[in-house]
Amino acid sequence: TAASSGTDLNGRAAQFAARHVRDNLAAFVAGLDHCGAGAVQFENGRITSPKRSHAWRDVVQAAYANRIQLWSDGFYRTPKIHYDKTTLTGRPFYYFAYGAACTEVAIDTLTGESRVLAVDILHDAGRSINPAIDIGQIEGGFVQGMGWLTTEQ
Repeated sequence: TAASSGTDLNGRAAQFAARHVRDNLAAFVAGLDHCGAGAVQFENGRITSPKRSHAWRDVVQAAYANRIQLWSDGFYRTPKIHYDKTTLTGRPFYYFAYGAACTEVAIDTLTGESRVLAVDILHDAGRSINPAIDIGQIEGGFVQGMGWLTTEQ
């Protein structure tokens, strides 16, 4: 659906917040190890400077004891979107998803009653973060559209 932007907006905001906390920890370790914050690396549960390697837990405990900010917030606004409701022009979405559905339907020509026999859906979802959620969104979108079409007079 057009409003499914939670992963984009919230995920990017969370990434910005996490970077801020990481930068605070890097600056803290740089102060301990007398090096530049840019030289501090985070990998495999360890925080490493050119001088030594620290356990993640130890650095976080020491940073907390030294009143280093270990929380943050983040904000993200989708770029390059705009829409003029008066002229019906613009780019209201940052990206678009493409798909097609083919439905086999049996129709009783005497009563007009219809029944869906089979559905094939092909959807370009790109690189999925959670395939189960994406499948649910795609199937739900199809069922919603089918409902609209089969309840019209």
